[in-house]
Amino acid sequence: MASEEPDGWLLASSRRKDRAFRALETRQELERERRRLAELGSLVSHDLGTPLNLASGRLELARRDCESDQLD
Repeated sequence: MASEEPDGWLLASSRRKDRAFRALETRQELERERRRLAELGSLVSHDLGTPLNLASGRLELARRDCESDQLD
């Protein structure tokens, strides 16, 4: 009659490997998402910043050329 203890050890070892593999996959997926979100944040920041910088520059030029209180 064979002992069930070695099978139990193999099953536990297999489960640990499965959990470790899933944890690694999850970390890799989270890192991919972090990079993707960082890139998106950079693009959004640039896309919003460019028109605001342009508007700010034009307002400054208008202030120099005009003496109106409406530009303050």
